[in-house]
Amino acid sequence: TTILFKDDECITISKNKRDNYTTAKIVDFFLNWPFQWSDGQIEAAHYNKLENKIYLFRGKEYIKTSVDGIVEEGYPKKIQSLLSDL
Repeated sequence: TTILFKDDECITISKNKRDNYTTAKIVDFFLNWPFQWSDGQIEAAHYNKLENKIYLFRGKEYIKTSVDGIVEEGYPKKIQSLLSDL
């Protein structure tokens, strides 16, 4: 599955069926969306293949989600904390 982001929406495209796609508001697609990120506009996204997790970035913060769209507890966190873990 591929997830594309634009403004406050996302499009998911099935890996096996290119003509099979869905659109949704980002805040509706991800469970446990952080209230302080309100409308869902993100600035960058990264898929970590080793963890099978998606990192979404906005301003000086980031969140980590499952590929199924569940935001992990304890997020958002400061990007600085991510860099100090490396």
